[in-house]
Amino acid sequence: MTYAEFAALASAVQSLFVAVAILIGGIWAVFRFRALNERARSQAELAQLRNALEREPAIALKVETQVLPAVLTLPSSIQVIVQLQNLGKAPDVVDWSASGVASARVVSFSDEGPDYDKWTFTKLATDLPWKGADIRPAEHAAFSLLVCAPQAGVYCLEVIIALSPRSVAASSAAIEAAGMRLQNQLEMSSVVFVAVTEGH
Repeated sequence: MTYAEFAALASAVQSLFVAVAILIGGIWAVFRFRALNERARSQAELAQLRNALEREPAIALKVETQVLPAVLTLPSSIQVIVQLQNLGKAPDVVDWSASGVASARVVSFSDEGPDYDKWTFTKLATDLPWKGADIRPAEHAAFSLLVCAPQAGVYCLEVIIALSPRSVAASSAAIEAAGMRLQNQLEMSSVVFVAVTEGH
């Protein structure tokens, strides 16, 4: 057998193996598609994922502030307007008994950033017995908190919103799926700095 004949035979054998592999792959695809009901299973998984997403809330947080001047015996204060919007497909509840504004005045700066005076925590200004807020899909709600600012200066305000068990479960699953561990209780927060001047 010459080299040319051997090369032709090898090419024919190779073509035969490729054809057999394609045939086996096609039979396996048909078997998975028909016998194992792959299409129905994929559709069921997609429907389950869509259903789960439609049941999840998605609260968006926006913070606005306004400095209020001293009045009679009351010192200057900062009105904190917390705006919440549910961008998800399910209602959610905000627990205001565990939410509020942590605030402190900036007293100096170090290499690592600002140094703060004593931190205080201000809760929602209401006497109502129910301290929660039910926010439905596409609903927008605003809440006001009042933070005392007795001295002029720059104040750091961190708005902290305690997430509902439903939101915590959804966020925890996403965090764990990313291979990370939860260190603390999940909550939503936003930090703003506000200047309070003399005469306010």
